[in-house]
Amino acid sequence: MVEMNELKNNQLQKILSGIVKCGNVKDQLLKSVLVHNFRTISTEFKNLKESRTKPDGWDNYQSQLDSLNDIYMIGKHSTGSPNYGENFDDFNRAFTQLRLDNKDMIAENRKLIEDFNNRVMNQPIAINLKFINEKDLPKELNVEQVLGIEDIIIFEADKEDN
Repeated sequence: MVEMNELKNNQLQKILSGIVKCGNVKDQLLKSVLVHNFRTISTEFKNLKESRTKPDGWDNYQSQLDSLNDIYMIGKHSTGSPNYGENFDDFNRAFTQLRLDNKDMIAENRKLIEDFNNRVMNQPIAINLKFINEKDLPKELNVEQVLGIEDIIIFEADKEDN
């Protein structure tokens, strides 16, 4: 188990993924711990994303992309992905042109994201996560689910070591 003061931003991704794998649990105690941690981590990622530098003109590019969706999208599939229907070819042409017109800025943005991730994601972070005792875990969890949330489980063996 990782102690809270040893957590790094990239470990939050693992915990978040583990929480998603436990989405079907019915145990109220575990569910409250997972919901709290999901919200806390999601907020942290939102704040990190907002703190990342974007290239000049990026907001305008995003607005143009949103406009393309407004023009060509006819709804959403059951998966939540955009549905362009018969407009797909027109959307694809306009989207390809938008990307070509902004290829240097898109490349710069990729570089900024990579630099940001290398710099920030391995740094320690102070975050207020909730933990659950091993004895309080519901029996319905499978191995994959337990491994996914192991960083927020207080194992009995860890207690004895302290």
